[in-house]
Amino acid sequence: ILGINAGAGLFVAAFIVFFPGTGLSLPLILPLLAFAGSLAAALCGYRLALTRRGLSPGRLLLTGIAMSTVLSSVTTMLMLRMSDSEYTFVQNWLAGSLWGADWPNIRILSTGLLILLAFVFYKSRTLNVLALGHQTATGLGVGVSRQSVFLLGAAVAMSSLCCAVGGGFSFVGLVCPHLARRLTGSNYRLLLPAAALTGAVLMTFSDIISRTLLSPDEIPVGIVAAVIGAPYFLYLCIKT
Repeated sequence: ILGINAGAGLFVAAFIVFFPGTGLSLPLILPLLAFAGSLAAALCGYRLALTRRGLSPGRLLLTGIAMSTVLSSVTTMLMLRMSDSEYTFVQNWLAGSLWGADWPNIRILSTGLLILLAFVFYKSRTLNVLALGHQTATGLGVGVSRQSVFLLGAAVAMSSLCCAVGGGFSFVGLVCPHLARRLTGSNYRLLLPAAALTGAVLMTFSDIISRTLLSPDEIPVGIVAAVIGAPYFLYLCIKT
């Protein structure tokens, strides 16, 4: 929704188109490109969402949706210039395929996530205060603008790392935090690890289905996760 996946996809597609014959043989370059594309899209969206009063969540959401549409359209135009094998690879990557599930990428992903998760968990009390509203948080002595930048940056960095290794998994971030909140309540000291574990369970379950449902063919795991997560997300929208 914030354009993170679309930015990563654009950088990967552009690399394969403008450097033919190297994109599929250098798997370590693609996660770096995807990470750079994710951060670039997120930083651009953040800058466009800034107002005189600070960051506007509604404007950030609308800007992200617009950027995601534009970047996805450019990516599609680039994909029309690819060979069949390159087109299939990028299409599966955009759908979410866990293509980078090898030990070098896992080490990089685990190291980055552990550092960022430790930082976010340390800020769990700040998140609890921010949940009370900006005015209340300011009255309790929290620097709302500064803390929002730090926490949003950490969230974007974690999303970018996951996107760089796995591709696009939109409904994991949309569904799992809401499901975890129903299980643990709104205390972020419990909600953060619960959301991470819920996401892990969804991805594992989706991966099992993607590998066995149409065996020996394999469905991109991101599509299965969306099929599972979308009905629950619609249920939440209708109910609340």
